Amino acid sequence: GEAKVGGELTATVSDSDGFTADNVQYQWLRDGNPIANANGKTYTLTSDDAGHKITVRASYKDNAGHDENPLSSPLDIDSGTPNHSPTAITLNAGDSASYWVKAESGGATVGKLGVSDPDSGDTHTYTVSDSRFEITADGTLKLKDGQSVHYGEEKRIQLTVTATDNHGAAYSRDIAVQVKDEGNKGAASPLPAAPAHDPQAGITVPDAPNIARDDAQRGGITITPAHGADSLHLRYRDESGRTHDIDLVKHNDRWQASDSSLSVDPQSGVITLAPGQVQDGSTVMAGNAARGIHADRVATLTADSDSGRIGVPTLAHDPAHSGGITLTPAADNDSLSMAYTDNNGIARTLSAAKENGEWRITAAGTSASIDPASGTITLPPERILDNSTVRASGGQNGAQSAETTLRSGADTPPLEAYLFAAGDAPVNEGDSAHYLIRLNRPAERDLTFNVRVSHKDTDAGDLDDSTQTVTIRAGESHATFRIDTRDDTNAEHIETYKVSITSADGGATVPDWKASLTGEIRDNDGTIAAPNVHEGADSTTITPAAGAQHIHITYQDNQFGNVTLNAWRDNNNRWHLSEVNPDKRTTAPSIDPDSGSVTLPSSILAAGGRVHAHNNDSQNSGAGGRNSAVAEYDGWKPDWHDTFDKPVEESGWTRYGWDWQTPEHGSMGRYQQSNAYTADGVLNIQNQYHNGAWTSAGISSGNTFAASGGRWEIRAKFSDAKGIGYVFLLWPKSENWPPEVDFAEGRARDPNIMGTYHWGTAADHQQDNQYLRNADLTGWHTYGAIIDPDAGTITYTFDGKPWYTLKNVPATSEMMWLGMQTGSQDPNGSAAQSESIDNAIPGAHTPATSNIQIDWVAHYTPSASGNLEHHATPHQHHDSTGEQPAAQENRGDEDSAQPYHLAAAETPLHYPAKAATDSSGEQHGSAGADTFAYLLDSHDSASWQNSHITDFDPQGGDRIVLTGDQLADARLEISQEANGQQHLNVTDREGHTRTIDITGHDGKTLTAEDILTHVEIHSAQHYDPSHHSVPPAPPLPQEDNSHIL
Repeated sequence: GEAKVGGELTATVSDSDGFTADNVQYQWLRDGNPIANANGKTYTLTSDDAGHKITVRASYKDNAGHDENPLSSPLDIDSGTPNHSPTAITLNAGDSASYWVKAESGGATVGKLGVSDPDSGDTHTYTVSDSRFEITADGTLKLKDGQSVHYGEEKRIQLTVTATDNHGAAYSRDIAVQVKDEGNKGAASPLPAAPAHDPQAGITVPDAPNIARDDAQRGGITITPAHGADSLHLRYRDESGRTHDIDLVKHNDRWQASDSSLSVDPQSGVITLAPGQVQDGSTVMAGNAARGIHADRVATLTADSDSGRIGVPTLAHDPAHSGGITLTPAADNDSLSMAYTDNNGIARTLSAAKENGEWRITAAGTSASIDPASGTITLPPERILDNSTVRASGGQNGAQSAETTLRSGADTPPLEAYLFAAGDAPVNEGDSAHYLIRLNRPAERDLTFNVRVSHKDTDAGDLDDSTQTVTIRAGESHATFRIDTRDDTNAEHIETYKVSITSADGGATVPDWKASLTGEIRDNDGTIAAPNVHEGADSTTITPAAGAQHIHITYQDNQFGNVTLNAWRDNNNRWHLSEVNPDKRTTAPSIDPDSGSVTLPSSILAAGGRVHAHNNDSQNSGAGGRNSAVAEYDGWKPDWHDTFDKPVEESGWTRYGWDWQTPEHGSMGRYQQSNAYTADGVLNIQNQYHNGAWTSAGISSGNTFAASGGRWEIRAKFSDAKGIGYVFLLWPKSENWPPEVDFAEGRARDPNIMGTYHWGTAADHQQDNQYLRNADLTGWHTYGAIIDPDAGTITYTFDGKPWYTLKNVPATSEMMWLGMQTGSQDPNGSAAQSESIDNAIPGAHTPATSNIQIDWVAHYTPSASGNLEHHATPHQHHDSTGEQPAAQENRGDEDSAQPYHLAAAETPLHYPAKAATDSSGEQHGSAGADTFAYLLDSHDSASWQNSHITDFDPQGGDRIVLTGDQLADARLEISQEANGQQHLNVTDREGHTRTIDITGHDGKTLTAEDILTHVEIHSAQHYDPSHHSVPPAPPLPQEDNSHIL
């Protein structure tokens, strides 16, 4: 069926874990809302669906026990009444045997055309296949003025007339026109003969023109005027048998033909007749003239058969990507076919076609790309087996050209470097954190990198803010380095620092998303004791324990009921207390800035009330993952982020501040673009008071990134600055407000964080406000929002955890960009009435300069293991690349044993017999240097089953070799269970993960560095022992025992 009313849609579910089809439940949705009684695998579109988006959600438990709820991508349903093609063409001259045109009569009329069309309001245009004829505006079919036909040469003319409506739908009809002999001129008309004598003395009559076969196109003809000729007359028959008489004239040194459809070189006068223009075996005649004097000779040539004439496309090596292939169609091609071998040794075919003037690949989901205008196909190097033969041909109207072949080259991908942490756990203070810089292929020369370590909430007592140089030697693919931390003997929460590659020597590039990581230091001085609460005669005091940074106090006030206080210590070890005295009463809580002791006068405490205090454990939560620049969340995959390692000018962000903008929400002063800047891997959004005026800042991702739905997160911390406001928001890319999502908004010293959603229209605006209390904004936290248009929900998050979900609202599906802005609050501004804490205006506790610091921002998309597609028509099964296998290999039961290609110089690996049959994937080391090799095929789930290496001895030369086409930037992590079992977790660029359990030699517990420095990664088909990185000591034994999975 089609994506229009009456069409039938079919849902197809795929899940790598497997599932029972009969247990799948379906729900079809219109614009995200369930359609009543639409719960089957198929759905027939009704008139209610016209102009809307249709999706389908499947619900089931897969064979791995996961509850899956995948949702299809939306399908737009045609909203208009379907157009119909014309159904008939009529000619008022009579029946098909009675259509006449007069011979020897220029501009003679055949008759008047009419058209039948089910759509009464359509208008129509006509075309006719024979260039001697035309159809006038009123539908009259006639010879063009000055054109005539000769009865002796053609007594019957076959025409094709086409009527096209104003929607582009067309109908064609063949019409046979009889030539009426006028004046008994039945003899064929030869070319004009030369006169018996030359009436103009001194004029040289030119030779006959040259007629030749076209070497470029079999069946084609070229006609070249003789030297000195200024005109030429050509006669030929086309494929339908019609005779054409063409005059070629030279005027002002440029040649022009009477038929503009002919290919004529205006400089030389050479006419080129394509194979499809000339009837096979017919005679082509041409004669020259000079100043009206005809030549005395006529040139003739018999046209060859044009079978096999279809142009051959061009295969070439891709100059932009070594090892890649391009295929460009010939001028007459309307289809392409290419056969090649992929990197896994599987033969594949790829096809493309030209439809409605644009080229497209007909195998959906292929990794190849195509230029819709030129038809050039580009196949990337990682999809082609090196040094294999590629075959291709072009097509025209179902016929194929001759085949062309090309041998593929070897892949040489651009050299890239990636930063990894050796483990996922924080480093204990006083210990060293280990990191790796890994290349996607071995270095051809020594490469050096500068690595910067900078503070986030660490300080000099924890580690040095420093830069070190790391070198990867020629032939190696990685190097390790370490960061030493200090034990400051203070009881603290987890603190964070940043590691980033700041420069490379030019031999390798470092992608932004692999250039920096967040490191964490875990305290080893024990748990910070709880605050001490002491009740005295006149007051109650709360004193923080040693090492505490933040304390949280609640008490019952005799005037205001439950009251919450936050106290914190700044970088200068001075303590501060949140706003406590909104009504300016004479007795209020106070704090000792040196000790942090908070005093609650007894006169403000409610009788029988309870005072409670605890350390604020949420401090510094929301850090980035150890091997990710941003935080990682189960079920979500980051598709964009920025860690602010570049200047704002280079990152694509847009600063507010053009045309002296005034900040929104009742703020004072104006935006100043220089107030938004990056430093030490952090974006600063600054407020300043200078020369009696306030300036602030705002910044947006509008010119660099926007997304529909998904999850947004920001990691930020605020200065302790009274009266400074902020908002983190999502704004429509269309600039048509609403919608708007303000997922964190408030004042830096206000314990309330507000989440607001605006929807509806500008004229009928609706909004919802929610509040999160007791957040201390002076520490690092993450603030976020999850937008699910299909579920109709918006969820606000704090430190990665939802704190409120707004349900049953029209959650926006618009493309939204991220904005972050700040301002100093105006006591007389438009928002003055909403300021909740001491009017929340700048005062004595407001520094002249205060910053909101942004560590990173990110957007995530769902990453469920189940996925769903819906199709308008059934389709043939393809493998996961979308390309059709030409011949599928028979792999029998070798679930874990994949073909492994060795370089010629490689000593043959000794594969134990059980390697191909042991479904547990367990491999046992033995005496000597063992190689455990894995070919990880991203398209074969069997190669990603867990396995186990026992007796792994890196000091004895053991190594693990990972080979695959998606491993260039693979993520490697070492994890360890409570029982000591260690795991190497390998995740490729498509998100597949394989876990290899590792048991050390003689049961020894290995360090992450022991394992990771003995892991090598190679692209498929490029395993070369000369590139193996083996520690120089101890020497490798001569015996090489190797295993493969």
